[in-house]
Amino acid sequence: MRNLLSAGMFRLLKSKLLYVALGASILLEVYTLLPERDRLRLLAIPLEKAVFAYPLFIVLIVPSFCGLFFGAEYGSGTLRNKVAAGIAKRDIYLTNLLVAMGVAMVLTLASLLTGLALGLFFQGEFQNEPAEVVAYVICSLGVALAISSFSITVTMLISNRAVSLLAAVMTSLALLFVGQFLIQALLEPEFTRPTERFVENGMVSYIVDMDAPEGPNPYYIGGIQRLLYQFLLYFLPQGQCFQIAFLGLERPELCLGGTGLFLVLTTTLGLALFHKKDIK
Repeated sequence: MRNLLSAGMFRLLKSKLLYVALGASILLEVYTLLPERDRLRLLAIPLEKAVFAYPLFIVLIVPSFCGLFFGAEYGSGTLRNKVAAGIAKRDIYLTNLLVAMGVAMVLTLASLLTGLALGLFFQGEFQNEPAEVVAYVICSLGVALAISSFSITVTMLISNRAVSLLAAVMTSLALLFVGQFLIQALLEPEFTRPTERFVENGMVSYIVDMDAPEGPNPYYIGGIQRLLYQFLLYFLPQGQCFQIAFLGLERPELCLGGTGLFLVLTTTLGLALFHKKDIK
């Protein structure tokens, strides 16, 4: 497995895809920070609010990279030759997983360092406690590891490179919408005041009646359904990335626990199915 890993790293460093993914990660971080330049300096918004947006695009860049880089092994016959040479499928799968995790960590750290450099240049300052900032960094690295496991699971189980790329990216994108739905649903308060609808110059607006008593919010999610939503939010990397980007990470230990569970389940499932897969 050590030889496989060395060969994989050598191929990775020679691949243009790595540097394209790295450039995309850095440029997207710059793109998200530039609009915050004046607010960082003049309004003194927290630097962490501008920096930690990168997990939202890491969960799309990593599946794209894995679909293109590892999916090529099917089309070129490299994967078939490895199996024919007597290399265990488990070693092939785990090697690709480790390489993918390394790439995801590099992309995450590159985005983070770019954000920090630009944010400090724009005179931004951290307002959270150092331990909280470190927790966000660690959890963002956890998101990188989890999305790597997800991407390898999809890529190694689909022989067609184009199909595996599309499946990995589109599934991750769909789960991003699921994550957004989950966090919006969980942010609904249990009690709320009624709102009044106003129409002025053709524009519709809603104003909260502050004099009215609070009543039950019909959109509040409670009971077992709330527990299920919370579990999915901490379990899915596409849910965790919203908590990090919106600075809503109240329980970092649950985030890391969800990452660990996601890694175990996706890796176990991927290994089991890949072991049974007929490599033609």
